[in-house]
Amino acid sequence: MKKDVEWKSLAVLILLLFLASIYVMRPILDALLLVVFFVYMASPLADRIERVVKNRGCAAILVVVLAILPVFLVGMQLLEIYANELTKLENLRFSLPILGDVGLDRVYAEVMREVKARLGPEQILEGLGMGVEFLLKVFVFFAGSYYLLKEKFALRRFLISLAPASREAMMARFIETVDRTYYGVFFGHFITSIAIGLVAMVGFFLIGRFMGIAPLQNYPILLGVVTAILALLPVVGPKLVYIPIGAVLFLLGDLTGAVVVITFGFVGLTLIPDMVVRPIVAGRQSNTHPFIVLLGFITGPMVFGPLGVLLGPGILGLFKATLDTYREFVMEEGV
Repeated sequence: MKKDVEWKSLAVLILLLFLASIYVMRPILDALLLVVFFVYMASPLADRIERVVKNRGCAAILVVVLAILPVFLVGMQLLEIYANELTKLENLRFSLPILGDVGLDRVYAEVMREVKARLGPEQILEGLGMGVEFLLKVFVFFAGSYYLLKEKFALRRFLISLAPASREAMMARFIETVDRTYYGVFFGHFITSIAIGLVAMVGFFLIGRFMGIAPLQNYPILLGVVTAILALLPVVGPKLVYIPIGAVLFLLGDLTGAVVVITFGFVGLTLIPDMVVRPIVAGRQSNTHPFIVLLGFITGPMVFGPLGVLLGPGILGLFKATLDTYREFVMEEGV
């Protein structure tokens, strides 16, 4: 009896400490979730590299570097294109219903005047704080990805060791089921993002070609890569690409082009991928019914905000993994 009380007290203490740890790490939970997402996606690549270099730490470093490289190259390409296109805007004039015909110099002056009017010491300090927080999250992401990739198998052995000797097989099976479920959800998210990038590349090129929109026709590959990268972000995703493009086209007076781009983006890059493609791919990979995955994608953001796109399916998948383990060991084997 006394031993049971001690075990229950220890379990309560562990639960309280776990909740306290979650509360302390709350400011960086989004970065930690992205770490888990990246590690699940990158683990197969790290395993293959490890077989070549014979060192898990080196393999983890190479995978993290390979993740940084595309983002860096795309950023440099965007800066180059921005510089080239900016020179073409020097004599740009466009019409706005309220302001009438205005030049780019006047727009710039008006924007700077508004910024100076609204930018005080508090806003500057707040902006610096947000910048520091962002850099810390970037550091947590890359450091966490490296260590989790490096120590993946050690972490698995540690979790299994927490179970009593008679339950180690059940714990190992549970971890394997969770791994398969989470890999399926995250893999579905990743593959869907790649597909969105390919559709964006073809769609923007065709729109630019047939509607005479030069930037869309000239930079389809870059737009596709940027769209694929942004599609990995919860909720916002491709909207950060097609909405600004549509807005610019509207300001330039191309109302038809703006409507076509926004419609294509909403239907082809947001609605169909999120409601159809992503649940089906994730469900097949995780051996979970697509409707359950779809519910996770829909209700997750309602409860957890943007990160709920990953948390919703992940939690429902964890529940399914628990039921599968219970059925296998408790119902079938009578453990």
